[in-house]
Amino acid sequence: MIDFLLHGYGTFDRQKSVGPAEWPHFDLLFVHQGCLKLEFSQLEQAVELEREQGVLIWPHTAFRGGSDGVKTRASVQHFSVKGAVLPVFQDLERLRCGYSLQAGPADAQELARDVRRSLALAHLPQSEEVVEARTLLLALILRLGQYRRFGPPGAMPRIRLGELEHWLRGAIGSGVGVPELAAEYGLSCSRFRALFYEEHGQAAGAFIRAFREREARRLLAETVDPIKIIADRLGYADSVAFHRAFKHRVGMTPAKFRQKFRVYG
Repeated sequence: MIDFLLHGYGTFDRQKSVGPAEWPHFDLLFVHQGCLKLEFSQLEQAVELEREQGVLIWPHTAFRGGSDGVKTRASVQHFSVKGAVLPVFQDLERLRCGYSLQAGPADAQELARDVRRSLALAHLPQSEEVVEARTLLLALILRLGQYRRFGPPGAMPRIRLGELEHWLRGAIGSGVGVPELAAEYGLSCSRFRALFYEEHGQAAGAFIRAFREREARRLLAETVDPIKIIADRLGYADSVAFHRAFKHRVGMTPAKFRQKFRVYG
C-alpha cells in the first residue's frame, strides 16, 4: 500500500533553504519555478533542478539545498511504501540512502501537469476512490519521469525482464544497446552487465539480441509490413544487415521464414 503524507508547495530563496533533513519516507520534490540545488552528504553528490524537473529522495537520505537568489517554487510529496502491488512501487520498497533523478519525458510540461493534478487530489476529501486515483497518478509520474537511480550498490532494483522487454519494444528501433539500458537504471555499463548476469544467468547483450530476434519472428509472421520496414523498426542499418543477422540466428532468410510461418486471419 501507499501511505500519503505531506503534500504541498514550498517557496525557497537565499533566506529560506531546503533542509537539512532526513526522512524515514520518500520525498518526491518537483520544481515549478526557478531552480534548486540539492546536496546529498552521505553520497558526496549534488544535483541542480531546473523548472519542470524533479527528484525522488529515498528514505534515510540526508540532504540540504537552496536557491541562488532566484525565488524557487517547488512541490513536495511525502509517501511510504509497504506491500505494494504495482511493480513501480515494488521496486522502491528496499531503497535506502540515495535518490532517483528525473530523466524524462521529452515533453516536461506533460509531467508538470500530472504533478499539479496530484497536488489537487491531495486537497480533496480522502475517499477510497481519491486515494486510488492518487496512487495511479503517482505511478504514472514515476514512469513518465524515467527516474534514474543513484545510491549504494545494495539499493539497486531488480532488473525485471517483463518491464525491460516492454521498454525495449518501444525503443529498439533507435538501435539501443547495453549503454542505453544501463542508463535507464542509473548504472555504469559494467555494473549493469554484472547485475544482469547475476540475476538472469545470461549476458545483457545476448538478451537484447534474442529479444530483437523474437520481435523479428513476430513481425514477419503476424504483419504484412515490408521487410525493409521491419528492419528499420528493429534498429538495423538496412535490410541487408537484417537479412544477414536473421539468417545467421534462425537458419533461413526473413522472406523464407515469412513464407513458412505467416499467420493469416
